[in-house]
Amino acid sequence: MSGTCRCLLIFFCFLQICLPQMLEEPKNFDIVPRVVNGWPAKKGDVPYQIAFKSLRYRYKRIYMTFCGGVIIAPNKLVTAAHCFDEKTSPCRKFWGKSVKASKKLVARTYAVAGNLYNLAVFSSKDTFEDGQWRRLREVIYPRVYDFPKFDIAVAFTINPFHYDAYVGPIPIASRYRDYVGKCLVSGYGRISKKETSEYLILAHLDLIPRRQCNAIHHRNMQHYVCTSGRISDVQKVRTAIK
Repeated sequence: MSGTCRCLLIFFCFLQICLPQMLEEPKNFDIVPRVVNGWPAKKGDVPYQIAFKSLRYRYKRIYMTFCGGVIIAPNKLVTAAHCFDEKTSPCRKFWGKSVKASKKLVARTYAVAGNLYNLAVFSSKDTFEDGQWRRLREVIYPRVYDFPKFDIAVAFTINPFHYDAYVGPIPIASRYRDYVGKCLVSGYGRISKKETSEYLILAHLDLIPRRQCNAIHHRNMQHYVCTSGRISDVQKVRTAIK
């Protein structure tokens, strides 16, 4: 893929991959990503986009996005481990190569594709307006996960997504390469300190070659994608944790 890299960043999910400078943040600060100078997505722009939603208003059956991911197979999704980590027991981490998210958290989460809204009313039927809602079967992530390191997880749905013009898998690279050009970011989340986006937002970021990224951060950044936002940006809002 020349010129442009589809480096999908999902707010509250994959942002630390494209923003490795988060590693340098003090631990007593909460980092909230936000898009600057992005634009609202249209149906079909990013058919692989998944919104993980949990119940916000029970009496109205309204669900809100708390994390994101991408489709890699009809019933298989990639997301971030921190979305489903609930202070995993050290014992569970010690006795296996991977850790499963709690059944309680998995049971109350829907994976939604083809829906551009941050807040959405639950739909049991697949429609153009509501998208496709799927319950999760399980979520697994590496036992060596230690945010932000190895912050990746695989989620499995009970029923598969049906591919169409608005729902489909993300293109997967066949080999590692040092991408140049631009990186497409998409996600739900903050667009300012006080404002949250109502819709899925897209933006382009310039990619930084790995050698230059290594020099900037004084470490080997081979597991990260480095970006520079000069026009569009994914900025960080710092809020002291009390």
